[in-house]
Amino acid sequence: MLPRDTEYEGVDTDKRATDNVILGGKHWTIMRAKLAKDTLGQCHHQQRLIEISTTVRGKNELDTTIHECLHAPFPWLREWAVNQTATEIANVLWKLGYRKVE
Repeated sequence: MLPRDTEYEGVDTDKRATDNVILGGKHWTIMRAKLAKDTLGQCHHQQRLIEISTTVRGKNELDTTIHECLHAPFPWLREWAVNQTATEIANVLWKLGYRKVE
């Protein structure tokens, strides 16, 4: 597992690891990052790195995190399938009261 605050090749130094998770049986790092204006998240398969924009919060952050976590083990899924599935899962979890605790 990768330690927090590890610098990654090809990743800006102001981006820091926030969590290490297992997706598809492999270790991945999820981090908050300053991304392009219209980019909510990114999944980098070669680095096993998921970036979530620092601008998303609340239910949108949950949806984006699920979305990128689906891309990690299933890169062949079509974008519409990932969008729909992530949003439906986020809606269920939100309705059940799941919230991020800082």
